[in-house]
Amino acid sequence: MEGGEDMQVRLTLLNTDELKVDAVDSGQQIATFRIPVTPKNNYLILEKKRNLIPLPFIYFKVKEEISILSALQNGRIGYSSHQEHSLWILFFGASNISGIQEEYVRIKQ
Repeated sequence: MEGGEDMQVRLTLLNTDELKVDAVDSGQQIATFRIPVTPKNNYLILEKKRNLIPLPFIYFKVKEEISILSALQNGRIGYSSHQEHSLWILFFGASNISGIQEEYVRIKQ
């Protein structure tokens, strides 16, 4: 963004919970946006908004025990055992991720 000699960024705290940012070039407002904030001591903390939504899910438990007797080549009987305990959880959900990145360019050395 190219600016004139009289370019300014103005910060205004609105209602103690919102920071208004204005970019002004030669007295003309060229951009503005607002950021939610929380005052803490001498600082403004940017608010992080997070919503938690319970998602329905289905689960089932599998318990399996298998025992096998087999004749071995040396004339003996072999015994083999296998146990498995599993918990399967199936859930249904959705995701929406978005972001923003601002870039500011120095206009004067």
